[in-house]
Amino acid sequence: MSAEQPVEQVEQVEETQSAHFAPRATFVGHNAAIESIEVDGEHNVLVSASRDKTALVWKLNRTQEQWATPFTRLVGHNHFVSDVSLSRDASHLLTSSWDNTLRLWDLATRTTKKLFLGHKKDVLGVTFSPCNRRIISVGRDNQVKIWNILGENKAELQCSSWVTSVACAPMADENSPLVIAVGCWDGKVYIWSIEKEAKLIKEFKAHDGRCTSVDFTPDGKWVITGGSDRKVVMWLTENGAKTISFTTPSPVHAVAACPTQAWICAATYEGIAVWDIGAKQQIDLVQPNFKREGKRNAGRTPDCTCLAWAADGSVLYSGYNDGSIRAWEVKSA
Repeated sequence: MSAEQPVEQVEQVEETQSAHFAPRATFVGHNAAIESIEVDGEHNVLVSASRDKTALVWKLNRTQEQWATPFTRLVGHNHFVSDVSLSRDASHLLTSSWDNTLRLWDLATRTTKKLFLGHKKDVLGVTFSPCNRRIISVGRDNQVKIWNILGENKAELQCSSWVTSVACAPMADENSPLVIAVGCWDGKVYIWSIEKEAKLIKEFKAHDGRCTSVDFTPDGKWVITGGSDRKVVMWLTENGAKTISFTTPSPVHAVAACPTQAWICAATYEGIAVWDIGAKQQIDLVQPNFKREGKRNAGRTPDCTCLAWAADGSVLYSGYNDGSIRAWEVKSA
């Protein structure tokens, strides 16, 4: 159920200077837009999902000039790969696709271990629960599905429109309730607590337009959402109360909370907007030098589509709709 294709090497590219981030590398391996990236620094692995219908596994080595080495390409989906999620030990990878399926890959054998069937339309997001005992997927059938690792669909949660994104709150221990947030095409956000059954904590209208991305702060106390209305908003997890709202010049494709500093990042057309939560102000706009790279097309540059932080907060990775991935190292104070 798997096949491999050759992958391209990593390019070292000098980028535009930023106040808080130093450019380190550009990874070139996909030939279509990057939909999702995830990084596991402990195991030195980065994974990417693309509209070229594949997922790519990269080996990271930040001590060498070549920051990342393409390891293998996972082929099996017959439509866009929309999302990726690594297991805690980085031995397995979940992928979701517009072909209505999920796949659980064994990275040692590079084969599909389990094919998940049940969504009736495109699957737009997938994630392991923090304890890796559950799998949560969302899609254009307006459903949130809860699976076990055997591929058995244990629960279905209904939403009012397409479900575009999903995130899990950190868990204190493996016996704690699983708390998830999902964002929807109609701008709504749902927060559930899941034990033996799912309990809806809050359903609310978060954006005037699509909710494109959700994330949790590292302590799990806030849900962060981004939308096509050019807003990034923080909500209390326990009751959905709105606390802070930021405005961007263009629609938000993705949001990501820094694991070590009180920063929120948003992927937009203009670049990566960075806010300091404590100061409640934007502190940076990270933009590659696309003009120098020769990638201007009728005045338009590639959009930043997705983000992922290294667990130690030292590097921010960004994916673009030209198929590239970039690494930005946080500058020392």
